[in-house]
Amino acid sequence: MRSVVLLLFLFCPVLFSVAQSLTPHAGQLTGKTYIHKVSDSRDSLSAQQIIEYRNENGLSSWFALDIQKAVCLALKNYLVKNAAYTCYTLWHTVYGPTHDIIQTILEKRADSDYLNALFKSQESHYVLWAINFIDKNPELQAAFNDSVFSQIFSGDLILSQRAFNYFAYSRLSNPEIQKKMGACFGIISPKLQNQLILRYSLLERINNDAYVHLLEQYKKNYINAGQLRKIIESVEPETVNSPAIKKMMKILSEDSNPFVRSLVRKHLE
Repeated sequence: MRSVVLLLFLFCPVLFSVAQSLTPHAGQLTGKTYIHKVSDSRDSLSAQQIIEYRNENGLSSWFALDIQKAVCLALKNYLVKNAAYTCYTLWHTVYGPTHDIIQTILEKRADSDYLNALFKSQESHYVLWAINFIDKNPELQAAFNDSVFSQIFSGDLILSQRAFNYFAYSRLSNPEIQKKMGACFGIISPKLQNQLILRYSLLERINNDAYVHLLEQYKKNYINAGQLRKIIESVEPETVNSPAIKKMMKILSEDSNPFVRSLVRKHLE
């Protein structure tokens, strides 16, 4: 009986997988091949070998080789040839011990060079894995915060949201992060804009420069009067009497929109 191989596209939260027979085509992938033998397999459906194809940039695709002779012999009259229990085996590979083994291999490998290679790949599944790993390892965050921040503008909705969430709450209390977020407020999606306003409102106060950046977005036509109202009514700057804030509020108090004029003047009373 021929073995079954599961090709796993690495790092996705739910791995997209293809079941196929091991053929010469697998050996035609570029890069180097590494065999990881599993000596302590905990059940018959866990992979006996994990085959890694590492490309020229050091990034990997994975195959799990599982031999199921007993199952295949027992059910050979009821199943398509060479396809016995591939879905069940796939579940174990994605969620079970094999997945844990692959994760352990990668976490040991994840130094600064490897993480940089993941970001440079511009492949969302690689970058998502890198962000998740950095999120769990504080000693890496200062070096990679800019790399994560840039993914907010990746154009990939899932990746953009994950990168944005990385800067939630505790990290958003950092004044430098606040200023970066405020400066890019006008070019993120309306959904992320509203999330950021909410997160700012949950902070006791935000950096003065970040607050001015938010107010400026209205004059640049990046946000509407309703969003400006949320900012003025729910977000508190460090120093209300900051010269830069007072200057911006005076400009807004003379805006052509009567709603904005009234809102700002009432706030200044």
